Amino acid sequence: MMINSYFEQIEKLLSGFPYIVSIESIFDAIDVDRGYFRIKLKLIDQSELYLFEYVEIVNSKPIVSKYRYHWQNNHSKLIMRWDNAPHHPEIETFPDHIHNREESKVEPAKRPNLNYVLLKVSELIESKVR
Repeated sequence: MMINSYFEQIEKLLSGFPYIVSIESIFDAIDVDRGYFRIKLKLIDQSELYLFEYVEIVNSKPIVSKYRYHWQNNHSKLIMRWDNAPHHPEIETFPDHIHNREESKVEPAKRPNLNYVLLKVSELIESKVR
């Protein structure tokens, strides 16, 4: 697998996500085996989901070494952010963690993938519209 193939998988995953109103995206292949993407999704509830991954292809498999999935409401207030920035060494899942509703509310988390994040966002949007 090359980095462009991984980017195509991400685009395909997003095309199946039913809550998107608009997409702004940047895909940057640094070389055939490394790259990153930054994506801003405007969702049907007027919230925004910002996606970032730095990916390396190792033995034909994508390895996400840095990630941030930031979800905020239409007033720019944090709903949830999954990331692996190394700023909470006290967390048992360091560096992986979640900021839940507040920057200071940090919780341990297993490393998510983009599919998991989209499913979680879907569940929460669906619970709001019921």
